[in-house]
Order: sequence, then structure tokens, then C-alpha cells
Amino acid sequence: MLEVREIFRPEITDDIYKSAGIKRPEDCDSTIGIFDGGELLATASIRDNILVGFAVSSRARGEGLLATLCTALINIGMSNGHRTFYIFTKPEKAFLFSACGFREIARNPPYSALLEWGETSVDQYVQKLRAFSRDKPDGAGCIVMNANPFTLGHRYLAEYAAGESRWLYVVVVEAEKSIFPFHVRMELIQKGLRDLPNVTVLGGGQYVISALTFPTYFSKEGDVGPAQTGLDLALFCSYIAPALKVKRRYVGEEPYCETTRAYNKSMKAALPPRGIEVVEIPRKEKDGEYISASHVRNLIREGKTEQTKKLLPESTYEFLLTPEGEEIAEKIRHSNDRHG
Repeated sequence: MLEVREIFRPEITDDIYKSAGIKRPEDCDSTIGIFDGGELLATASIRDNILVGFAVSSRARGEGLLATLCTALINIGMSNGHRTFYIFTKPEKAFLFSACGFREIARNPPYSALLEWGETSVDQYVQKLRAFSRDKPDGAGCIVMNANPFTLGHRYLAEYAAGESRWLYVVVVEAEKSIFPFHVRMELIQKGLRDLPNVTVLGGGQYVISALTFPTYFSKEGDVGPAQTGLDLALFCSYIAPALKVKRRYVGEEPYCETTRAYNKSMKAALPPRGIEVVEIPRKEKDGEYISASHVRNLIREGKTEQTKKLLPESTYEFLLTPEGEEIAEKIRHSNDRHG
């Protein structure tokens, strides 16, 4: 009789992953297996609301075990408060999960496909975007920014893009992977751009540079290329740009961060064939140095918050002096993460 149970020693799945030719996922919240007595027939894991690491032994394929794994992991995720779930898989395997009720929303051949299931969907996100753009002109510009924190460099990029655009959308990365939380970054960007009459600031949700669409952005890993950036850019081209009527995406030149520089390169290759121009703006300098959020964080880390004043809009600098800003500064001083 088959039994589904949680696996507390993930290394016992190594043989089944080796036979399937895939790498065992790490840093998961929970791993489950389907057992026939003491034999492991299938396994998969969940990380936040993402289902990962599906592997089925050769003798059990075609017996519907994927559906059993999906159901069990969704129940675990729901018990942790999630209501929407995602699966990454190879494009040629996507149909297997479609049969389990998941819907494919993006594809990055030959690397990956992204599927979703649950209460919310990319279509609902698109409806929200269309509400923002309903009375706005066609041919808009767009900037996607993390702004950790919002600097005069971000302000320069937005001001430049707004000057060239009939309307500009500044899409803020919502993923809570940065030392400045989303609600703070959102507020500082809104305050820093409130004098520009043709700018709308909005959140990127799950579908713009998130742990779902572009996990490498938030890690120290190198080798960022089409395999890592393709889903994020496919979602932008298929859903976000059409909903906001975007025809031009602005990016800042990146002299420091290898990941962002590689992402810019991928954009230049992927977006123009889809009818979206990519405009790269030289990084703004101050006293012979490029202005960057990482430089601001380094100054804070060194206890030189006052020196950040020349690099920040007044609203950002004033925030750093508040109790919440001081709390974030203290976290920065004890962090070695590149986003912290």
C-alpha cells in the first residue's frame, strides 16, 4: 500500500534524484515522499508557495504520483497560509502538471516553463495594471527598480525617462529580499517622484523580479543569463507591457553588480524582437563616484550616514533619521548580504 509521508532527512532522496538526472533542491520548507513499504517511489518539496524537485522512480512512472505529490504539497502550503502555488519544470514536462490542474503562464525554451494554480492569477494582476493604464496614453515607458534605498541615481533615471515618455510607469520590486522592506521602498519612491506629473508608481507583485521569476537576482550566484532571466522577461513581454501599453523600458547602466549587468544584457536581446525598445542611461555621478544604493548601504554600514545626504533625495535621508530608519541601519551594520 502506498503511503505519503514527510521526509526529514532529504539525503535519502539522493538516489531517486540521481536516477532522474536532476539536482536535489535545497532550502525547502518541507519535503515529502510516496513510499511502497520502505521503497521511495516519488518525492517533491515546497519552498514558500513554489513546488519544486519532482522526481518519480522509473518503475512508478505513469501511475499518477505527480498528482498525489501536488495535492499533498498544496495542503502543506495552505496550512502555512498560501493560497496560490507555482511550479517550474522543463517545457516538455509542462503538460504533466497541466493535467494536475496547473496552468502554464510563461515559457523560456529550452530551459523552463512556469505554471500556477490557486486563488490569484497573472490575469488578475493584469486587470489591476489595466486599471492604472486605462486613461493613460499608448507608447508608455517603464522602469523596474528595487531601490534599496531610493537614491538620486534612481531619481535621475526616472526624471530622464519621464522627460522622454508620454507616461512612465515605475514598477517596484515587491519581493521581501532586501534590507529596506517593500512598504518603505514604495513610499520613498513615491515621495521622491511626486513632483513628476506623468509618473505612476506601482508594485510588481509576484511577476516582476521576484523569488518566483528571477531567484538569482537575490543571491550571490554568478552565471546569470537567459536561463535565469528568461521567465521574468517573458512575463514582462506577455502580460505587463501590453497591460500598461509600454513600448520602451529604461535601465540604468550598471558598473558594479554583475547580476544586474547581465540582466540588462538579456533585456537588450529579448525585448526588441517583442516590440519593446531598451534604453540604457549612464549612471549618475557625484564627486567622481557613481551613485548606487549599495554605496549608500556601505556608508551606513561604516557609520557614515551623514555622508549619504549628498546621494539621496531629502525624503530618503529624512527617513534614515527616523526610528524605523535607524532600525534598518542597525540591520545593515550586521549584514554581509549584497542586498543588505
